[in-house]
Amino acid sequence: MNSEHPVKLPLLMTDPYVICPHCGNGTGIGLTVIDSFLMGNSLTCNECHAVTDAWQAYSATINHAVPFLHDAAALFVGCKTAIFTIDLSPNEVNKVSFLAHGIPGTSQILRLNYTPQGPIHPVEIQGNDWSFRRGRDIVWLSAVPNALGAQQSPPSAYPVKVGVYVTFSDATDEQHSEKELSRAFAALAANEFLDMVIPATIAIEFSCKKLISDLRSKLALVDEKISDKDLLPSVVPIIAKAVNMPNLPDEITQKMRRLWGQRDKAAHTGHLHQPYTRDSAGLHLAAAVFAFRYLVLLRRKATELGLLNGRPP
Repeated sequence: MNSEHPVKLPLLMTDPYVICPHCGNGTGIGLTVIDSFLMGNSLTCNECHAVTDAWQAYSATINHAVPFLHDAAALFVGCKTAIFTIDLSPNEVNKVSFLAHGIPGTSQILRLNYTPQGPIHPVEIQGNDWSFRRGRDIVWLSAVPNALGAQQSPPSAYPVKVGVYVTFSDATDEQHSEKELSRAFAALAANEFLDMVIPATIAIEFSCKKLISDLRSKLALVDEKISDKDLLPSVVPIIAKAVNMPNLPDEITQKMRRLWGQRDKAAHTGHLHQPYTRDSAGLHLAAAVFAFRYLVLLRRKATELGLLNGRPP
């Protein structure tokens, strides 16, 4: 591990937001975007003032045509995006410390981009052993002339500023369910849908079971054996009624059923039901994020009513 200490910079983005499905601009910042929807409220775009709801906006975000915007959806489960610049010149190798820019070596990387602002292309020296999702402390960048650089740019053109964009999840910052959802986002970013399905369902199973277990002595919850996939639609509504919360919207519950169906298929055969597109996987992960936020709200309401002592999910 590198001994340099992390430095928190202003461009370490942690505040989640969604994309307006009408105008395409960012709108609605913070976890309250989803929480407000789950309480039955609409969402008004800050830019075009169109009225939508957080589910439509989040769905448009996680499946946006621009991959960078998928990362905004991941911020709702504790992922972060670091943006910084470095100087790079031809015939030089530049050492870049991710740790010094707030990216721990324990992180999973969802997306990494180098954007030059001049006549070179940054190339990462990988040492013949590289994994996109493995955390690392140090990378080494070399400069390769691009089409503009081939025109013999004057020395004054260097060094070139290179923007570095990294979206990552740091397991040390997260509760268990958020950690699993972060793993699911890392898998979705790599189009590894089987690896997305398992942690997404684990996150909701764990949150459901923990909430039910903590409330069993206070509420008349069913004692008979219920399958994990039926906890959310069958038992959680009893808790919602007890704390005066709306039920989880049917569309989200149905998508969670499909996600659990994929989990069951994977558990029994090692494969998913096909066809399973990127858009379908994105919507199923979106449903898991909303279900998780819903369970967090239920816990908060139960705590406010004195049914729980405020233990984290």
